[in-house]
Order: sequence, then C-alpha cells, then structure tokens
Amino acid sequence: MQHHKKKKHPAHPPVPKIKKEIKRWRVIAVVIILFVLFGAGMAYFAAGNNITWIITGSVIGAIGGYFFGRQIVHGLFKN
Repeated sequence: MQHHKKKKHPAHPPVPKIKKEIKRWRVIAVVIILFVLFGAGMAYFAAGNNITWIITGSVIGAIGGYFFGRQIVHGLFKN
C-alpha cells in the first residue's frame, strides 16, 4: 500500500494593517450609531417631545457608544 504525501497548502498573504484599521472603525461607527438612536429614543420617551433632551440623549448615547465600541473592537481584534 502506497502512502501519499499531502501537498502543502500555500500560505495566505498577510492582511494589510490598513484593512484591519478600517474594520475596527466600522465596528465602532456601527456601535456609535446604534447608541445614538437608543439614546435619542430613551430621551424622547422619558422627556417627551423636548428637542433639548433628545439632543442630550443622542450626545450621551454617542459617547457611550464610542467607548463601548472600543471595548468590542479590543475583544474582537486581539493582536
């Protein structure tokens, strides 16, 4: 019985660092947008149709989304 040697699979080219950075910023941007919408919605239902509170909720949501997004990116792209 003849034993066949496995062919070595060619190595994948390394992913450029720029593409990784773009992926990281996309994740952060999506999380910021979701938190802005969530903050605006919470402010609308909590304070009614007052534009000041809606803007405040959106800003707080954006800040929270940025920091939460950074934590997610850190967990996803450990390198």
